[in-house]
Amino acid sequence: MSGSGMVASVEKALRALDFIAGRFADGHGATLGEIAEHVGIKPTTARNILKTMEACGYLSRGEGRTYCPGHRCADLLRGGTVAARLVDVGREPLVELARSTGESAVLTTLVSSRRHVLLRGEGGKVIRVDSSAADTQPFFGLVTSRAMVACLSPEGVDAMVAEHGLPGEAWDGIDDRQALDAALADIRERGCCEDMPSAEVGAMAAPVTDGRGLLAGAVGLYFPLFRCGAAVRKRFAAELMQTAAAMTAHL
Repeated sequence: MSGSGMVASVEKALRALDFIAGRFADGHGATLGEIAEHVGIKPTTARNILKTMEACGYLSRGEGRTYCPGHRCADLLRGGTVAARLVDVGREPLVELARSTGESAVLTTLVSSRRHVLLRGEGGKVIRVDSSAADTQPFFGLVTSRAMVACLSPEGVDAMVAEHGLPGEAWDGIDDRQALDAALADIRERGCCEDMPSAEVGAMAAPVTDGRGLLAGAVGLYFPLFRCGAAVRKRFAAELMQTAAAMTAHL
């Protein structure tokens, strides 16, 4: 369809994206020919539109070089329905995590290459870490950011590096992509990450994914190190991952 004031190329791009998203929901990518036929344009015209959408992150290539939704599509979804659902299913588990550990807990998501705090839970200890104090740290200096980036596609990681640069001093002196990929792979293997951003404070985080394994957010925990030795931190990590798994199960 077309109408007054509509930009034809934008309309075609959106129709192509709708078609690709539908195919992806059925477990398939879409070929150039299929897209061109659905939109009603020549393959050469479709190729130019799709190339632009891919360059902007709205499309990626799947098996057989078919087209699939890109990291920006997931990004937009996280900022809308996924974030709302995550707040709904995450509130009770986050409060319980803060209660059982006595420490400060936080639930975050990732939208437009930025970390956003959705919920905070305060533990019952008299001396505790203010989780909001971490919000001023560099992106890769935050454990929740690291946990979330570990769940992104390679294209998504590219976008984070383009936006924030390599971690450098913010994270173990990581100053090249190979080292970053290795650190992210370690987070995926262990299921969580831990850091000591200062001599007094410890932090850890675990990613939360949806039913398809796509990133939804991360749950984090902040605690003073004077009362949290290795054994306590090991227990915290187990509880943290259980909390993340409980949220994932309900998304």
